[in-house]
Amino acid sequence: MIQLRASATKSRRADRLPIHSELQAARMRWREAVGTAAKEPKACVFTTIPSMKAFKADLAAARISYRIAGKGVVDFHALRKTYSTLLAAAQVPQRIRQAAMRHADPRLPETTYMDEEVLPVFEH
Repeated sequence: MIQLRASATKSRRADRLPIHSELQAARMRWREAVGTAAKEPKACVFTTIPSMKAFKADLAAARISYRIAGKGVVDFHALRKTYSTLLAAAQVPQRIRQAAMRHADPRLPETTYMDEEVLPVFEH
């Protein structure tokens, strides 16, 4: 689990987010490699939010275009839209997707954060 401080969230809610076991294992390996300061239970993975310049450099290193023709740009909200769409395509119930994305409004994961072009519409 990842603990979010209320002061660091848009909604000002302290929340806990589940993380995949592989990510948790990678996080623990990172903590071991970094040293004792990172081993503290409440140690931050990131001390600051990466800048857009750093994010764009990471995209370039991964050979991911920042601008996607006909779609817009790859940014924080694009990542959230992908997450919501993948959850929907995996048939995760709407209420669980809403909670996973920390939305108070149940319409957001169904509308704003949904790419209908990649949903398996014709498989049903």
